[in-house]
Amino acid sequence: MDYNTMQRFESLIRTKQLSEQEREEHRTQLLPFLLAELTACQKRFPFLILSEYSTLEERAVAISKILMDADQDAQLLDLLLQIKEQANSLFLHSAQVCYISMFLKEQELNIPSASTKQFKLYYPDIIHLGVAGLLHDIGKFLPQNGTVIPYKENMTATEKQRYRGHVINSNGLLKKKRLDGNIIQGILQHHETLDGRGFPLNLHGDRIGIAGKILAIADYYAHWMEQNEDPERTDPFAVSYILRSQNILYDSELIKKFYMGFLNALIGKEVLLSDGTTAKLLSINEKQPRKSRIELQGKQYNLEREETTLEIRKLLE
Repeated sequence: MDYNTMQRFESLIRTKQLSEQEREEHRTQLLPFLLAELTACQKRFPFLILSEYSTLEERAVAISKILMDADQDAQLLDLLLQIKEQANSLFLHSAQVCYISMFLKEQELNIPSASTKQFKLYYPDIIHLGVAGLLHDIGKFLPQNGTVIPYKENMTATEKQRYRGHVINSNGLLKKKRLDGNIIQGILQHHETLDGRGFPLNLHGDRIGIAGKILAIADYYAHWMEQNEDPERTDPFAVSYILRSQNILYDSELIKKFYMGFLNALIGKEVLLSDGTTAKLLSINEKQPRKSRIELQGKQYNLEREETTLEIRKLLE
């Protein structure tokens, strides 16, 4: 995306300065929509359990306040409200990436075993990832006509350039706001991949920041859930398999923390085995979750060590 195009994008959404009270009114308009979508995410991803140290409402309030304080004209709040009204599917996707990013950041920080004091210390970092998730695709929205820059298979060179330009659109807008640098950097890097074939900077490996790596995984997983009609896509064992298949593109340690974060919460629950029998899950095999340790008919088995083709098929409700 060239400089002039980026400038036109920014000029289309520039508004006048508002008082703090006026900006607060805009924030309170967005808040119920954001909270409703985060609550929907909690139901859509029932095994992605956020820390109980902070409620969804508290998180939504914290995110909306950062957006309100980011500028003097409520530009970000208004743009998100416009997206909600005119491009709801983009708003839903952004809320999902927001939710997943907060979960993944908590796993990266080992929050499940943290104390209240430690959680409070890391809470701003978690909320910043939520903000980044909510804003990560803001540059896809074209406010002049209420449309979204589309992604499709087999794009022409011009279409591909236009689509990839959404990251530059976002960066051009957000770098002028009072936002934490990790938020802006993460959004700029959320389409980068470890092999250097991502965009817009073609970064390799550790040149991608932690926020960019988290957003990339969250964005991938949200898209996979949206596009996959398989009813088992919501099964945590199926999800862990899909995530592990992406180790070449995304940070393997973060992926492991992601799926171990939700699989460990399943210990003690009933699972269906590949032969149709039911067992209790006792512990998780990090490398092969479907070959974890179980209890079956009063006896304990490590499916990885047993000479058997038996494996875990899915979690039972």
